[in-house]
Amino acid sequence: MTPARSLAQIVHLLVGFSAAVWAGDVQNYLSKFEGSDQQWYPTSFTRDIVPVPGDSHNDYWRKVPLYDAISVGCISVEADVWHFDGNDELYVGHDLSSLTKNRTLNSLYINPLLEILHRQNPETEFAHKTYNGVFDTDPTQTLYLYIDIKTSGVPTYNSILTHLTPLRPYLTHYNASTNLTHNGPLTMVLTGNTPFSEVSLPPTSSSDYARHAFYDAPLLSLSDPDSPYNTTNSLMSTAQFSSIVGRVSAGEMSEAQKEKLRRVVKIAHDRGIGVRLWDTPSWPVRWRNKVWRGLVECGVDLLNVDDLRAAAEVRW
Repeated sequence: MTPARSLAQIVHLLVGFSAAVWAGDVQNYLSKFEGSDQQWYPTSFTRDIVPVPGDSHNDYWRKVPLYDAISVGCISVEADVWHFDGNDELYVGHDLSSLTKNRTLNSLYINPLLEILHRQNPETEFAHKTYNGVFDTDPTQTLYLYIDIKTSGVPTYNSILTHLTPLRPYLTHYNASTNLTHNGPLTMVLTGNTPFSEVSLPPTSSSDYARHAFYDAPLLSLSDPDSPYNTTNSLMSTAQFSSIVGRVSAGEMSEAQKEKLRRVVKIAHDRGIGVRLWDTPSWPVRWRNKVWRGLVECGVDLLNVDDLRAAAEVRW
C-alpha cells in the first residue's frame, strides 16, 4: 500500500467518523427541543406558502373553502352571498339549489379568517396589535375577499357590513377625516348586485367615518375621465379576458394585444385601482400557463382561476 493511498484511507475514516459523531450530536440537540417552547413559531400557520396572483373563483366549491385557496397561495377568494328577509344569516352558494343552512358567510369565511388572522398576530411580550396578513412569507400581502351579492342589493349590503364587524380591525378602509385609504391584511371587494350608490355614499360628519367595503369597478369604464371610481370607493376592477385581449394563438399574445392590455392596466393603476381578469384560457395547460405569465408581465394583478394547484405550480 502506497503512503498516498494509506493517507487517503485515514482521511476517509476520519471524515466518516466525524460525520457520524456530528449526526449524533445534531439528533441529541434536536431532541432537546421536542415538546419545548423553543420550537414554537408563533406565525407558522402559513409558513412556506408563497402568495401567487390567483383569484380562487367560486372558492366555496372546494372541499375546504378558503383554506384550499390559501394553501396554494391564492391572494383572492370569492363567495356568492344570499340574504333572505327575516333571517340574519348570509348563505353562500352559486344558486338557490346549492344553499344549505350550515354553509354561511360566517362559517366558511368570517370565522376562519378571524382564526387565521389571530394566529398571525399573536399577543406576546414582543408584539402587540400587529396587522400581519395571512401569509407568513409576505405579511404585508392583503387577502382580497370578493363577495358577489346575489339578492337585493341594499339589504344584503347592510347585512354584510354587520357580519364583517369582527374583522374591521384587519380590513382595508377609507378614512373620510383624512381622505386616505389605509391598507389592511384583508380587503373586501363587493360585486354582483352591490349598489354602488351605497358604497360611494358621501362621508358623514363623524370624524371617525371609515368605509370598509369597496366596489369592484368595471375595468373598461375607467378610461372615461368622468368615471366615478377612485380609491375612496374602488380598489379593484374587473373585465373578461376576451373583452380586452380577444383570442390568442398557442398561448402567445401578440405585441398589439400586449400593448392594448398594458394601456388598460395603466389607466387603472394610475387611478390606484388594481386589475382582475376572468375567463382566461384554461386549455391546453401549456398555453394557459403562458397566457397567465404574459398577463402578469403586462401588469394584471389578479387572474380568475379554477385549478388552484396549477396556479401554485406556475413559474410566475
